[in-house]
Amino acid sequence: AKDYDMLAVLTEEQRAAVLASRERNDTSFDNDATYPQVDYLARVYTALGNPADREACLRGLDFMLSAQYENGGFPQKYPKPKGISARITFNDGAMIGVLGVLKDAGRGNAPFAWLDERRRERARRAVAKGIDCILKCQIAVEGRLTGWGQQHDEVTFAPAGARTFELVSTCPQDTAQICEFLMSLPHPSPAIVAAVDAAVAWMQKVQLRGVRLEKIKAEKVAFYRHTTENDFVVVEDPTAPPLWARTYEIGSDRPVFASRDGIKVYSFGEMDRERRTGTAWFGKWPQRVIDERYPQWKTQW
Repeated sequence: AKDYDMLAVLTEEQRAAVLASRERNDTSFDNDATYPQVDYLARVYTALGNPADREACLRGLDFMLSAQYENGGFPQKYPKPKGISARITFNDGAMIGVLGVLKDAGRGNAPFAWLDERRRERARRAVAKGIDCILKCQIAVEGRLTGWGQQHDEVTFAPAGARTFELVSTCPQDTAQICEFLMSLPHPSPAIVAAVDAAVAWMQKVQLRGVRLEKIKAEKVAFYRHTTENDFVVVEDPTAPPLWARTYEIGSDRPVFASRDGIKVYSFGEMDRERRTGTAWFGKWPQRVIDERYPQWKTQW
């Protein structure tokens, strides 16, 4: 499951609770769940040579391989995903995180130098299918490739919405992470090069200039999932570095926002405070790709 510290030192009561949850089937790839633990176990086995760690790592690796759709995508949860958890999920690093571990496993990179050839081959095939899925998911507008969404339909590859405030959109954060992964591949195909070129061009196009996000003090309020004493406002600042919105309307490339009611608005201030303070709506996610990684990669390819 997601969202707890797997390196915490447990009390006996906590240890018993973890062991009691072992038969649950709510496994997630969301928020750095499952694939980092498989990678960690591989490192532990490499360092210590304990057969139990090796077997645990192999169980996790086999589980990840079994979760992949035939079309190459990975759901947010497995097994028996449904609803938004069944969609091909780039949000919070889910699919790209899984593919990153499988890429190392397939190549026999550290910490997977000890992995058997049969599993290496399975991992290589899974990564190849995953790349094909990524290319099919890239959003095109009037024949022009742009970026990717947080989630995509597991059958049609079309961009899809998730939670009510996560609208169908093109998303710089996920697009930047996908570009990083594609640029890490050896000998990229012409299709991969074209996908990265188009995605970087789109991220450059939609960067916001002359504005910044400012945190301000506000009355303390307890919301459904968080408590805050702050609020956020977008202010003009000609000296501000480039900024990107979390979600952009497909076609118009306008930043879009939504509260839990799911109603699309084009102004950050039109959202209610619960969502303004509950989601990271702006960031600098593509900056490293645009300024560093992409220019280096283009020199080579």
